[in-house]
Amino acid sequence: MSKRRGALAALLVVAAAALLAGCGGGGSDNNSGGSGDKVSGNVSVMGIWVGEEQKSFQAVLDAFKDQQPDVTVKYNPVGDNLPTVLSTAVAGGNPPDVAAIAQPGLMTQFVDSNKLKPLTFAHDDAVSNSASRSSTSARSTGRFTA
Repeated sequence: MSKRRGALAALLVVAAAALLAGCGGGGSDNNSGGSGDKVSGNVSVMGIWVGEEQKSFQAVLDAFKDQQPDVTVKYNPVGDNLPTVLSTAVAGGNPPDVAAIAQPGLMTQFVDSNKLKPLTFAHDDAVSNSASRSSTSARSTGRFTA
């Protein structure tokens, strides 16, 4: 697995766990970061979280940094402008590595225009470290993508 793919896989597992924890519901105390492999690289993340939510997400990123000190994560908090900012970044050929998209229609647009990349390499870790609802987009599109 390349350094970038390894870093992305590890971050996806941590981010998925954080997102699901933020959605409420019970869960286990398992906070595994995936396979335990140390990885390195850079990962860019675009999300809606600003203010207090951004502070909470930053705590997740800080915990990830503790587990994976050789990975640099750059978070771009775009708030409610995510659809516009992300679409512009994608159209300009400079999309983030990870984007937290809560709009199924926007996700479908990116799928239909082949702008998402398969995450097959991270599927098992993401599913084993999160609730079944995290794979909703994979079921609706037939692909595990980002």
